[in-house]
Amino acid sequence: MRALVLKILRRAPLALLLGSLPLFGACTAAMQSLHDVTHMGDLAMQGHFDPRDRYMRVTVDGRPIPMVLGFIDGPASAPTDVWYTGMHEVLRLRDGMITGTAGMPVNWVDVHYSAWPTWSQTPQTITRTRDLQPGYRFGLRDTLRIAPIPTPSSSRLVGIAPASLRWFSVTDLTHHRQMLYAVRGTTHPRVVYGEQCLDAKLCLTWQDWRPPQIHPAVH
Repeated sequence: MRALVLKILRRAPLALLLGSLPLFGACTAAMQSLHDVTHMGDLAMQGHFDPRDRYMRVTVDGRPIPMVLGFIDGPASAPTDVWYTGMHEVLRLRDGMITGTAGMPVNWVDVHYSAWPTWSQTPQTITRTRDLQPGYRFGLRDTLRIAPIPTPSSSRLVGIAPASLRWFSVTDLTHHRQMLYAVRGTTHPRVVYGEQCLDAKLCLTWQDWRPPQIHPAVH
C-alpha cells in the first residue's frame, strides 16, 4: 500500500495531491492553515498550527515562512522528508541536503550526491549533480567541500543556542559560495539548520522548528 501511495505522490500533479485525494485530507487541512498564515506577512510564524504535524522554519531571502512535513519518501534506511508551504512550494531534504524543489522561481530537479556528508571532524569533498528549471539545464555538476568550523558569530538560526550545535561550512567550489550547516549529535548526527542558494538571487535557510503555541507533550 505504501509503495502505491508513493507512486501516486511522485507522478500526480501537486494540485491533485493537495486537494483532490481523500487520502491526504489531513495534509490538506494543514496546508490550508499554512496558506492562511503565509498571507500574514511577518505574522506568518504566529499563525495557527496543528500540534499533530511537524513544522520547519524556512527563510527565503530573509523572509520567514513555515513549512509542514507532507510525507516521508524512500526506504527507512534513506528517508527523504518532503515539506510544503501554504503556497504549494515543495522542499525535499535528505540528511539536511536538498534533493529537489518545486513551485519556486528556481527549482532543482533530480538532485544526486556522490556521497552523503559524514558531518565529522575530517573535511570531505563530494559532487552534486542536478537539473535546473526554468530553462531545464541538465546534469549540472557542483563540487562541495564540507569542513567543521567554530560556532559562527551570526546566522539565521532562532530558538536554539548556536553553541549547543556543531557547525560546518559547505563551500560550493564551482560557484564560489559558502553556506552554513548545524548538526546535533555525533554518533547519529542530524542536521537541524542549513543554508542553500538555488541560484545567485534565491537563497534559503531551514531549521527544526516548533511553533511557539505548540508545547511538548507532558507524560
